[in-house]
Amino acid sequence: MIFRKQILLIIFVTLICPISLLYGIASHITLGSFGQLEQRDMRKSVERVRDTLTAEFDNLEGTVTDWSNWDDAYAFIENRNPGFIKSNIVEQTFTGIRLNFIIFVNPSGELVYGKGFDLRKNKEIPIPQSLLKQAPSIPVIQSTDLGKQAKPLRILTLPENPLVIVSRQILTSEAKGPSRGTLIFARYLDEDAVKRLGEITHLSLTIKRFDDPQLPADFGAIRSNLIDLQPNQSSIAIQPLSEDAIAGYTVIKDIYGKPALILRVDTPREIYKQAQVNLSYLLISLLVVGLFLAQYSVA
Repeated sequence: MIFRKQILLIIFVTLICPISLLYGIASHITLGSFGQLEQRDMRKSVERVRDTLTAEFDNLEGTVTDWSNWDDAYAFIENRNPGFIKSNIVEQTFTGIRLNFIIFVNPSGELVYGKGFDLRKNKEIPIPQSLLKQAPSIPVIQSTDLGKQAKPLRILTLPENPLVIVSRQILTSEAKGPSRGTLIFARYLDEDAVKRLGEITHLSLTIKRFDDPQLPADFGAIRSNLIDLQPNQSSIAIQPLSEDAIAGYTVIKDIYGKPALILRVDTPREIYKQAQVNLSYLLISLLVVGLFLAQYSVA
């Protein structure tokens, strides 16, 4: 009986080598395949957030275009009619389209009218000087471009918070000139906006300033990687945060084409965990088969 157990042990130990080799090969293939699937899924999540953010820009762009191609606004630049402000630039205007700032600038770059609004506290706020200084130089889409598929302007970084900002030339209701200046709509991309974006996409989001000197370690490492990207490389970087979470990162540029923000999307590593479960089942199955073969050989 003892001799039989020794033979069984020898055979089983002998089978460990091919079992280990088979498990190693299967593990390499499985983790590689599931890793690619995990990366692809993460990339889609980042793209979904980016597309949702672009849709927000598109909606804001459509609204500012309606306002800027409007006879009443066109006349307001010249006559500065208080009735226009009283009738149109009211609390409901800001809350309805989630705006923080409306600014009218004439062709000389002078401020005609501007108003700020705190969406959280529902009260008027002053326009930051940092925004007023840049308002005259904010790029606008020329009247000749209005019929094209032009993308909305993106981000303007201020000391207070980054802004989602769009601007258009002020024209008549028929989109004819000459232009009487620029209309600017701006919305803070603050914690509330990021939270709302996360609720829309059902994803966990974090946004940091690209030039933040105190970036978390993972953001700092990714910032270096994204800076070194070649034009033909993907603008999305992916890295595991732990055994339980993975993150995807992308850079959002400002209206001047410079990196402004780093967006991080992090999700549970469900695909990776499923791969680990599959490998556990495989290992158990191989060991059971090895034990069965050892017993069969002795018998």
